[in-house]
Amino acid sequence: MGRLGGRDGFRLGFWLAALIVALGGAAILKGGFYIGKHEGDTLHMVQMVLRMAGGDWPHLDFVTPIGVLAMAPIAWLVSLGLGVGHAILWSQILVALILFLPTWYVARTRFSGLLSYAFGGLVMVLALALVHGEAEQAVSISMHYNRWAWAVSFIVLAAAVLGSKAENKTLDGVIMGAGMAFLVLLKLTYALAFFPAVLVALIQRGQGRAIWVGFLSAFAVFAVVTLLAGTPAFWLAYLRDLATVAGPIWSARWRLCCR
Repeated sequence: MGRLGGRDGFRLGFWLAALIVALGGAAILKGGFYIGKHEGDTLHMVQMVLRMAGGDWPHLDFVTPIGVLAMAPIAWLVSLGLGVGHAILWSQILVALILFLPTWYVARTRFSGLLSYAFGGLVMVLALALVHGEAEQAVSISMHYNRWAWAVSFIVLAAAVLGSKAENKTLDGVIMGAGMAFLVLLKLTYALAFFPAVLVALIQRGQGRAIWVGFLSAFAVFAVVTLLAGTPAFWLAYLRDLATVAGPIWSARWRLCCR
């Protein structure tokens, strides 16, 4: 860690922490979650959060194509006694804190100078921004899991594609494996889209250790989720929900193509 630490590493860490305090603190100091857009989506999300806080599991107890981790941080905070609005706000900070060290490590080892600060800032903003992703100035929690997925994807892709003398192959594998598992349990389409690119990049760079450590890390995450769910049927139910949603979409596209 000597090469990673030092004054520059401290400054980068301070920058990331300052963003969490500034962006997360600004939302908390508002006193509550004031919806400005996508009220229907928010109410649908609240329903899932309340069911999960009460002990229900997505896929096993209700149908959704979105992974368990999309609502788990909010539901966990609600189960601790927070109101849904405050849980939504604090969940953004919770995710940013979870991503803090991986973001710091990847920014420190893959980038230099202002680029490391820009990369770290981008990941933190994606984790914390209460917006839909458009230019419209309206607070929205709709599809927050897409922001979280992009934040994790940037970390994984940067670690896989960019090389560095300061990189630690074992730590790289843990970060990428856990990151890909997070994407599977958040929104599967991100994992399916980026897994081939990540694997090819690692093979091309001769990162054999990072590959097998990554697979072990991902399987460890999957094993923990299986134990928490209480049954391996969780994964079959997840696939069933995905197929339920994907079926009508592909059917509609087929009809459009064949007209």
